[in-house]
Amino acid sequence: MPRRSDSDSGSEGGAESGGRKPKQRARIAVSLSSLGEAALSYLNRRDASRDKLVKHLEQWIRRRGTPEDPREARPLIQELASRYQASGLINDDRLAKNALDSLRSKGASSRAIAYKLRARGVDASVIDSTLASEKKESRSAELDAARALVKKKRMGSLRPEAERAANHRRDLAALARAGFDFDTARRALGASGADDES
Repeated sequence: MPRRSDSDSGSEGGAESGGRKPKQRARIAVSLSSLGEAALSYLNRRDASRDKLVKHLEQWIRRRGTPEDPREARPLIQELASRYQASGLINDDRLAKNALDSLRSKGASSRAIAYKLRARGVDASVIDSTLASEKKESRSAELDAARALVKKKRMGSLRPEAERAANHRRDLAALARAGFDFDTARRALGASGADDES
């Protein structure tokens, strides 16, 4: 049996058998055009606030751009963000409204929604305005969301009758952790889920 040469044995456990280093992507010259491509690629995947887009582009420059320092490109990033904001491609009001609708349907409280929107870079004044508009349109939005969470988690009257009393405090605590006040949590856990607004 012929002996393996040293070069043959290099494939075992070496670079070619799984220890291969990932290919480094070529860095891209930072320009309005390359930033625009990076921004549109990001915005095609998700709706973003102006602040989140700016942070994404700064991160993109650190990972892929040349030069790697985003400070030098801040005027270009701000120009691009302003252009997209003026055209409506990025719109914090729309982002906040869409997120509010989506999160409410999943049982999110106003506190949880405000927290998530802040994390997405939405300005506090936009968050306050969006929640205030919702409150004008629907006085029961918070209660409806709490009931949606009760239904999703099968709490309160959705538990088997023998388990309800023993889990009542636990269910109240779960709703409190989700950001609902005591009265809203108590009403959401009520029997039947019918309105008990009085």
